[in-house]
Amino acid sequence: MHDAKAEDALKPSSNAMILGILGGGQLAYFLALAAKRMGLKIVILSDDPTHLCQSLTEEPQSELKPSRKVLAEACELIITENENDVAGFLNEISKDEQKKLRPSVDVLRIFADKGAQKQWLAAHGIESSQFEMFAAKSQNPVGWLKQQMHNFPRGFVLKWTQGGYDGHGVCFARSANLRSTERKRLLCFMDKGLQSGGEVYAEALVDFSCELSLVATRAESGQIVFYPLVLSQQEGGVCRLVRGPANQFANLQGIEEKAREIAHKIGRLSELTGTYAIEFFLQKDGLLLVNEIAPRVHNSGHFSLDWGSCSQFENHVRAISGQELRSSEADGCFAMLNILGPETYIGHASAPSLQLDGCTLHWYGKSQMRPGRKMGHFNLVAEDSEKLTQRLSILENALELWTNHYAVTKGDANADTDKSSRSYGKRF
Repeated sequence: MHDAKAEDALKPSSNAMILGILGGGQLAYFLALAAKRMGLKIVILSDDPTHLCQSLTEEPQSELKPSRKVLAEACELIITENENDVAGFLNEISKDEQKKLRPSVDVLRIFADKGAQKQWLAAHGIESSQFEMFAAKSQNPVGWLKQQMHNFPRGFVLKWTQGGYDGHGVCFARSANLRSTERKRLLCFMDKGLQSGGEVYAEALVDFSCELSLVATRAESGQIVFYPLVLSQQEGGVCRLVRGPANQFANLQGIEEKAREIAHKIGRLSELTGTYAIEFFLQKDGLLLVNEIAPRVHNSGHFSLDWGSCSQFENHVRAISGQELRSSEADGCFAMLNILGPETYIGHASAPSLQLDGCTLHWYGKSQMRPGRKMGHFNLVAEDSEKLTQRLSILENALELWTNHYAVTKGDANADTDKSSRSYGKRF
């Protein structure tokens, strides 16, 4: 929770640069906080009147709030917390406003569309899983699905090219044949993706030994800063746990160097400016495959808020505003544990409480908890992997108790959290 003195200390000068942020969730909040600390003014380009960044923004807080188009005109630079809204936003703003976007419109058009991403990776010889696009205008969906069973006999994943996040927009096909119920489920998924304005593609299931993620920040000058490669664990398509540096927890000789080479190549070839994240599959045969690229700050880089001298958010702002990047190096190990809503609860939620050395809670203060929704995260630091593992075990047990409390509680779909109870960065 921020007090008045802390908010006053963040007030920028009258001639400060005005930075627009497309979106108003937790990523936007941490970006806004970093930018305010660097002396920038913030405008949030969000249709949600209850966005999390209200205490940090310059735009009017009234029912007569200007449109995103009008707000964009006042900004000198514009960044995004979520690429899913980029296409609609581009249709709203002029060509001059589009030039303010960082990364550029050309970069966002590649990486905001997962199908375009896959095609770009293939065109530049960057290893990724095999895939097949569905041509809605010329192909029969049932026949196309049957063909994918032949193309990918070990199973495949259907993905929407747009609109997917945290497990949404992904559908697994594991059966050896397309029985009626399976076929209906997959066709329904395809239709929903196409109706939303995007495309659909099939991707081979990967027999991986672990999932990895690497966050990097690239300046327009070509300067690049890498954050440590991390091990990532998913739960229902949502990132649950990140641990790093990865080589402290697994035998990954040479893998981090390879991941950095790939990240450097992606940044250089696309001329991407800002922070970006690459999710990898490490196959059991040692081949490192790119899963997806996010052209923005990323959940797997949240640990940098409490580990290292410069977070992914600050370096992102530095990159897009033409400032020199700062080092991400630090000693010790870290973990980031997401706080996810339990499957059986919708309603108000209070932040978990725990006394544990090296542990910091970042509670987002969202108005309602829903199944699988990211409500906050814990960052954990320790001097070595053994100590971190011990602390992580305590943290996971405590979080399980907190989750179970809500799992057996009757929720209130109309519940609303008191905005004054937000706590960003509460140290235990």
